[in-house]
Amino acid sequence: MLPTNTPAALATAGALVGASVFLIAILGLRLARRHPSDVRIVCYFFSLTVVLTALVAMWANAAGAIDSDGTFHGRIGSALNRLLRTLLDVDASLKLLGGVVGVVVLPQVASYVLGGLFGCGTSPILVGRTLQFFVWSLAKSLVVASGMLMALAGLGAAAGWKGWSATGAASMVSTGMVLSAMTFVVLYLYRFEFGDAFWGESPARGHGRARVRLASLHAWLTRNVSGRSNQG
Repeated sequence: MLPTNTPAALATAGALVGASVFLIAILGLRLARRHPSDVRIVCYFFSLTVVLTALVAMWANAAGAIDSDGTFHGRIGSALNRLLRTLLDVDASLKLLGGVVGVVVLPQVASYVLGGLFGCGTSPILVGRTLQFFVWSLAKSLVVASGMLMALAGLGAAAGWKGWSATGAASMVSTGMVLSAMTFVVLYLYRFEFGDAFWGESPARGHGRARVRLASLHAWLTRNVSGRSNQG
């Protein structure tokens, strides 16, 4: 939470924005060199969210669902308020995605390990795609929340919504920037730290070592399965 003192709050918000911009620049450039589509997708979802948020806010204002103070009214306003809270609830999205991944992956991994003790483990399937689904769903949740916060901060400040101070707008912008930076961090860890460890092609540089170790472990866990298949 930002300090209540306006100068301190603005300074804190500025520091968060600066740190976020630095992270986005460093990680974004690294991703752009090897995975340019990742950066394009993030930029697209951010831009789409900003535009849609602005259009929906202007439509809601014209329809009377949002008044000049930024307060929701009526059935439409209530629905928009619930939708806004849902899209901004990154923690709930993370728990939901984690639950989906757990249901898909954990039983397979447990069966693989337990069966592997007897040498008849069956390799888990769709683990890579499930991880990809988790990473991209989380990244999209983060960047959508970021775009919405920054769009709302700009709209509220421009429309002069009641209680919309410079401190409040700065807080929303800094939070949005932090969420954008987290998006790039998640993709960087997935593509480089995790990806190089398991799928890298240069063990001499430390990449792919985990893959080599896992291959040895897999051979032991499936030793009877392999022997049976060799016997025909």
